[in-house]
Amino acid sequence: MFYYFVSSFFRVNEGEVGALVGQVRAVDADIGQNAVVTYSIKDPESLFRVEEDTGRLFTRGKLDFETSNLVYVSVTARDGAKEAREVETNVTVLVQDVQDEVPYFPQAEYRAQVPENRVDFEVARVTAMDRDTLAVITYRIMEGDVTKFSVNPETGEVRTLQGLDYERTKEHVLIIGTEEAMVQGEQGEEEKREGMVTTRLLVTVTDENDLPPRFTVLPPGNTLQVNDYNDNDDDDDDGIQVRNDAPLGQVLTRVEATDDDSEAGVTFSLLTEESSERAGEYFSVSPGGQIILQVRTQELMLTSSTC
Repeated sequence: MFYYFVSSFFRVNEGEVGALVGQVRAVDADIGQNAVVTYSIKDPESLFRVEEDTGRLFTRGKLDFETSNLVYVSVTARDGAKEAREVETNVTVLVQDVQDEVPYFPQAEYRAQVPENRVDFEVARVTAMDRDTLAVITYRIMEGDVTKFSVNPETGEVRTLQGLDYERTKEHVLIIGTEEAMVQGEQGEEEKREGMVTTRLLVTVTDENDLPPRFTVLPPGNTLQVNDYNDNDDDDDDGIQVRNDAPLGQVLTRVEATDDDSEAGVTFSLLTEESSERAGEYFSVSPGGQIILQVRTQELMLTSSTC
């Protein structure tokens, strides 16, 4: 005759096959062969097995905390009498979580704009998820220029390590993943197939006006030379030759400049405060770079600039 089962509540880590869960024990008041107890699990689909003579309970399949953190298994005890008696008990197994889940990124791609020349600028913050109850996520840059960008391993915040140069590279691509996905290797194949263990960060560099325009075409010697109308010396290479009877409004020459920052071009003006005395009375400069005669004069050195 059975009185009771001893020990029917156990704990085991998830994901372990063949792990010892615990030992069940039934008490029989009979003596001799009638008191010999054997144990069994009748469910052929059970994730557990029990040693017939000892009652030790083992896992025979992987338990998953995220699927079910509490599992019940029915164990039968049978005595050794010719007319054997049986008793069943439901053993409760608490499945304990372990760090077995691969972190994944719900968002496959991030986009961000960064002004050029900004150091320690916050680019974006990427976020991964972990199905484990005690999530541990460590971010790292898997692909991309780690001399220009860094990611905070705990928060996923991406920042610039140095100023970006719009004129050199207008876009940067970073692939960001986690240390945990790397360590677990073959695990997490479902996430890997779906491309979720990494995320893509596309960084677009925006232009700033950080480069001054530079002149590409100037008068020879940067000089305008006013000559008498009888002077036919056309071989003077000291500057642009202007007849002293040239009509007002005549375009004497044109300067050109380029600006690597601007796609809209360069606008010109005359800086009178930096030019020769009364240069603003004698000449004007059009927005397109034409130097125009305003009055007749003998000789004037002209300094022009762009803005």
